Amino acid sequence: MNLERYNSGSKLWRVVDLPDQGRVVQDFSYPPKTEFCGIGRCNKAGQQVLYTSPNLGTCLSEMKGMAVGTQIRAGVWEAKSDFWCLNVSKHRNPVSKSGKLYRALQDLYDDIGDHHYLRTSVITDWFLGELSEYVSLNSELDGIQALRYPSTLRTTESDNFSNVVFHKNFVDSGGIKLSQWYHLEVSEAGETSCVVETKSLGFQSREGVSDDGNLVWSEGPRSSGAIIPPGATVKFTKNGENWIPDQPLETFSPSMSANW
Repeated sequence: MNLERYNSGSKLWRVVDLPDQGRVVQDFSYPPKTEFCGIGRCNKAGQQVLYTSPNLGTCLSEMKGMAVGTQIRAGVWEAKSDFWCLNVSKHRNPVSKSGKLYRALQDLYDDIGDHHYLRTSVITDWFLGELSEYVSLNSELDGIQALRYPSTLRTTESDNFSNVVFHKNFVDSGGIKLSQWYHLEVSEAGETSCVVETKSLGFQSREGVSDDGNLVWSEGPRSSGAIIPPGATVKFTKNGENWIPDQPLETFSPSMSANW
């Protein structure tokens, strides 16, 4: 198994639809009610999971609309403890038995449609459930807390074009929390490049959440710790269907791997 351990402080992105979302923490989290959960790539119908990505560009690519003036709200989730992630988005040796297995898993997760999700949602649930428990009981590892799988927009062999999913119990336990939130606007857009600018942002450690549960936003210059400071712009260049930032954005990388 291609297990990777990510350190506390690792960050992931989640973009939400406007204008109805991006006001409270739950907007950036898993759906608040099970009846809102239709079957998805990594969840059964009625199952609450948190979908994220290590790459803001992947989130923007999956929006399928980057015209000038497009408004975007993006949340940054920060790991509050180390966690183990099963990565099925890449394979080190494609001709080995394990490499062939990961290629088959990539093909499964690439397919779109409810009849495909019937398979991948069950597989994901097994990875983060029974297999995680088995790993915890039969090794020195403390189970599997996340699954990293290829985005359907992947057009290269890089696993940067991937998503990371967590069961709600990891979120509820405080293993990962919303730490920053951004209101972005597309200021330039072309066929092969676009630019997004931070219009406002907030920090859980500073402005935080108001008494009525709303996120607090700031347009001021307090940018220390911000991944994209107020007024700052990030240019993205298109590779196939993927938007790739021209400058590195703070994200996460494994501190160690375990081929269990």
